[in-house]
Amino acid sequence: MAFIECEKLNFSYPYADDKSNGFALHDIDFSLEQGDFLLICGTSGSGKSTLLRLLKPEISPNGRLDGKIIYAGKFLNDLPKTASAAEIGYVFQDPNAAYVTEKVYSELAFLPQNLGLSPETIELRIAEISAFFGLESIIGSDICNLSGGQKQLVNLAAVMTAYPKLLILDEPTSQLDPISAERFCEIVLRIQREMGTTIIVSEHNTEHFFNFADKILHIENGRQLAFDTPSKFVKNAANHDFLPTSAKLFSSFKLDNCTAFTTSSAMDFVRNHYKKDASEQFNDDKNHLNGDAVKVKNAYFSYTRRGKDVIDGLDFNADFGRIHAICGANGSGKTTLFKLISGLKTLRDGKIYIDGKRISSYKSGALYRNLIASLPQDPHDIFICESVKEDISTSPDGEKYDLKTLRSLCERLNVSEKLLDLHPYDLSGGEIQRAALVKLLLLEPKILLLDEPTKGLDKQCKRQLSALLKELAAEGKAVIFITHDVDFIAETADDVTLIFGGKAVSSLPVRQFIMQNSVYTTAASRIGRGYFDKTMTDFELISSAVIRKNERGDGDE
Repeated sequence: MAFIECEKLNFSYPYADDKSNGFALHDIDFSLEQGDFLLICGTSGSGKSTLLRLLKPEISPNGRLDGKIIYAGKFLNDLPKTASAAEIGYVFQDPNAAYVTEKVYSELAFLPQNLGLSPETIELRIAEISAFFGLESIIGSDICNLSGGQKQLVNLAAVMTAYPKLLILDEPTSQLDPISAERFCEIVLRIQREMGTTIIVSEHNTEHFFNFADKILHIENGRQLAFDTPSKFVKNAANHDFLPTSAKLFSSFKLDNCTAFTTSSAMDFVRNHYKKDASEQFNDDKNHLNGDAVKVKNAYFSYTRRGKDVIDGLDFNADFGRIHAICGANGSGKTTLFKLISGLKTLRDGKIYIDGKRISSYKSGALYRNLIASLPQDPHDIFICESVKEDISTSPDGEKYDLKTLRSLCERLNVSEKLLDLHPYDLSGGEIQRAALVKLLLLEPKILLLDEPTKGLDKQCKRQLSALLKELAAEGKAVIFITHDVDFIAETADDVTLIFGGKAVSSLPVRQFIMQNSVYTTAASRIGRGYFDKTMTDFELISSAVIRKNERGDGDE
């Protein structure tokens, strides 16, 4: 008997639109055995999160549900609330969205306490889970002082204190830096391997989990397009956006017998089929920017008078007509730098120049008048009205925007009339991002600051965003964005700054940055290094491999 079964599952929200004939989910049909690992992929707004929430009764969305969800041989809705809370764990995308207490210890104790376990059992479980997750050093810490990666590990650990049989994760690494994401994924795989927990993960970036999944479920517009093993999914995939780099490479050579889709297996393939490429070395060009848009010199900042400096002697330059990416670990000072550049915080020491003038010389909101516009991590934060149209039609001064200009910008960013009539919280991640950009660009800023702009976006939405940012830079705007998405950096940025401990430890042209790093780099760069040097993206890697496939006479074997 299957552990989880979805049979002819249909679901529609009360405000059902024309997707899949009014259904948010239509004819979803799959089953999992206990201990299986399911990876769910699909574009933004395809129905992935809706399906995950339906599998957790406490957060199941309001709407009409038809079909069956069977859990351990019983209808899921018949599962007692206590059993559901204990047996089905759920980890959200946002590390700040789930915790309910102030301390790590009390967060781990919260669920078993509410399940009525004895103090002795609770203490034992906290000790065991803390050791499993390596949380001993932060067990007494305030959660608000943890990095994003640490918070997400605490969220997962808190769920695991109940020893759930089913673990559901909704894009759990989308807000984590590469090192934190790698560690989180390793813990998830250990949970499946060592505890036998059934795991269901939704992810846009399939690089970490694809090779370890037992099954891949592909959903688009609420419909199930595929439910297959990874190897069969690669063989039959019509859309390669959801394949890891290694699978894209193997698929381009029609290698249907591959059983491992990892970076190391792709590196072995390249070593066995291609000659080494002795490329010229990069010059260490650290002073290629003059900072005509933004210049930060020897900056220091602390949130409290006697607290540790979050920004510690930082230098940063960004030029008009270029796209500058900022990356670094969670808690390294990236968002704080944005707050300083946008005038929301004031330096303790150092200087900031915006468009050639000291930031302190801009008075009475002058910094925001056709100069700087900033998109926060959550685009919903800049919407205050009941509909998107109402929100973006009026300037901050209360004046109505020219209708022709508004329509032109909406068309450029693919914001349809239908989306304009919706409440901002009814839009998908990609939709709200585009609507927010419309609102910012109506301000006609010279400098655009974007904090984690790819969060929750699928590959197609990222390509559209990348193309837009390049258009804006070509118009002479300075575009500066913070991200953990190194693939997006490689596709989009001209320059990259790495921040560590409040300092800019590296600031280089993008290709030089990607090629010299081992962690803050792309899978394509790792696979091609030494053979297809200076390749950063999947497209560059595969194009080079196909062009040179016959150089040893065996590139197509």
